[in-house]
Amino acid sequence: MKKLIFIFLFLVFLVGCSNKSIVGTWYYAVEDEVISITFNSDNTCVISDSDGNYECTYDDKTITTKTSDYESIVNYEVYDDYIEIKAEIIDVRFYKSEEEAKKYDEENRVTVPDVTNMSLEEAERVLIKSRLTVGLPIPKASDEIEKGHVIYTSPEKGKKVSRLTEVMIYYSSGSD
Repeated sequence: MKKLIFIFLFLVFLVGCSNKSIVGTWYYAVEDEVISITFNSDNTCVISDSDGNYECTYDDKTITTKTSDYESIVNYEVYDDYIEIKAEIIDVRFYKSEEEAKKYDEENRVTVPDVTNMSLEEAERVLIKSRLTVGLPIPKASDEIEKGHVIYTSPEKGKKVSRLTEVMIYYSSGSD
């Protein structure tokens, strides 16, 4: 009987240690915005940002978001104080409190690189490698910069920004 109780307690211990609960609300901060994801016990979840709420589902390893336009599946891993979502370009950490999320964002800011005079393709590669996202390029007349090359970015080169910040590229469409 003692052996059976020991085995039962050992199994409860193993399950408790290997199955970290993610039920609840977790936060990710980027610049001045806080994005939250609420995991429910029925394996549904809701992602909330300034644009609205998005329904999702999750299992032990993935989060799936479906809209009428697309389906997105990302992997995640649960740690003691954060959830790391494995995205295509960068890993994103969601914390149990907004304060922790904001602190992580502040401590992990990146500097916008100087991509002036680079071709659009090269500039995009450099920005993505720097853990930034690229907005739609904007053409602008220029006599000084070769056509198809970067004039400047917004945010500007040298500025410290959150990872995944969208950078707009203004490129030369040639002279007027």
